[in-house]
Amino acid sequence: MRLLAVLDTNVLVSALLEPRGLPARLLDQAVDGAFLLALSDYILGELDDVLGRLGEVEPATRRDARRLLDRVSRRVRPLSGSWSPRDAKDNPVVGTAVAAMADYLVTGDRPLLDLGPVSGVEIVSVRKFHRILARRAGGKTLNRHSR
Repeated sequence: MRLLAVLDTNVLVSALLEPRGLPARLLDQAVDGAFLLALSDYILGELDDVLGRLGEVEPATRRDARRLLDRVSRRVRPLSGSWSPRDAKDNPVVGTAVAAMADYLVTGDRPLLDLGPVSGVEIVSVRKFHRILARRAGGKTLNRHSR
């Protein structure tokens, strides 16, 4: 059974800004079907906002990235809740993972990582999720960079 994961906005931004980095490899693995990806309009809207503010990603590239994410992800509506006492903007991200009944929420956000599991969703770093996928694949990574 494939794992279901939500990638936080910061992971998606990193994947687009650094195509050779570990977040980009995770996105490649989602495209390759190594895990199921769930996202929400909230996360995608936040991604558009951040990339627009940074100005480092061309609009055409942002559109292509959005098309890719639309194609490889399942869209869910975040549940309402107050999971993150430090940053209310994190609640819809956690709510996305809870609504999707995800196995993992993958993030680089220290306050989210400090929360621990929420409603059956384990909150993990990019590196830890990459190790989990590698273990499930028998130690080999499943991405375009390793073919």
